[in-house]
Amino acid sequence: MKEIQENKVQGKQTEHIGKTEHIEQTEQMQEKVKVEKQDKQNQNSLGKKQRKILALLLACILGIIAPFAFNTKMKIQHYSLESEKLTAPVRIVLITDLHSCSYGEGQRELIDAIHAQKPDIILLGGDICDDKLPHRNTELVLRAIADKYPCYYVTGNHEYWSREIEKILKIFQSYNVPVLEGSFDTIDVRGQKLNICGISDPDILKYTDKNYSITEQLKDAAVASENGNYTILLAHRPELIDSYLNYDFDLILAGHAHGGQWRLPGIINGLFAPNQGFFPRYAGGKYRFEDSCMIVSRGLARESTRIPRIFNRPELVVIDLS
Repeated sequence: MKEIQENKVQGKQTEHIGKTEHIEQTEQMQEKVKVEKQDKQNQNSLGKKQRKILALLLACILGIIAPFAFNTKMKIQHYSLESEKLTAPVRIVLITDLHSCSYGEGQRELIDAIHAQKPDIILLGGDICDDKLPHRNTELVLRAIADKYPCYYVTGNHEYWSREIEKILKIFQSYNVPVLEGSFDTIDVRGQKLNICGISDPDILKYTDKNYSITEQLKDAAVASENGNYTILLAHRPELIDSYLNYDFDLILAGHAHGGQWRLPGIINGLFAPNQGFFPRYAGGKYRFEDSCMIVSRGLARESTRIPRIFNRPELVVIDLS
């Protein structure tokens, strides 16, 4: 009997201890949950602050970079080349991809820049007119330069896309600007002779009745080099360089690529160019080959392009030969 009573007492004590331990465990768990909840709230609060600070920093960086990244003010891009075929300096101004864009009232910004360079020759490398914008801005430029400098012109793809190619050709001819189409002219500058050769844009076959391919035009134009003079090829498309290099051109001038539209100077020369695709090899700049050199202008297009230029200012190219 005594043992039974002792067992009952012992059982009650065990039960009491169990309840106490359970209460303590519950309280500990509640405290743990409370602490974790507070930590989470603190982390969320810190995360919000960090995000706000990061957003502010990004906004500041963009605010600093944007004026440079989206700057479309025209720049003058200079290149220099030497040749044993030349005995005196020659300055060429290369204009490409104007697309009839505006450069101030009366096109004064562009015209004044051209005059300031005092060129010996002006070469117009295609897409001077556009397929959407009116041709008036182009005419204003031609009116200002055609009587002052020897000028030569080749077509670009947009001039054919306009479906007004005959009208456009008549505009250039009305200002006595020769249209080079598988042809050349030999010009005298300071007592030395240079050959200026030119070919049409390949779209001549698609948008006109002419059956004069680029291969045939190159062959006909390249005859000029046989006279031994310094020979320049003016062509719109740089991606056809392998075809150009089959002939003896000392200098090849092109445009069309618009500088790859988006650039990261020193990292990416261009993001995308027509007929070259992403990361174009010939987006803009000077490219040397074994017996020749190609200069690709990033062009002067501004409002005619739907995609903005980034770190890719429109340019007037000046080439000094000596």
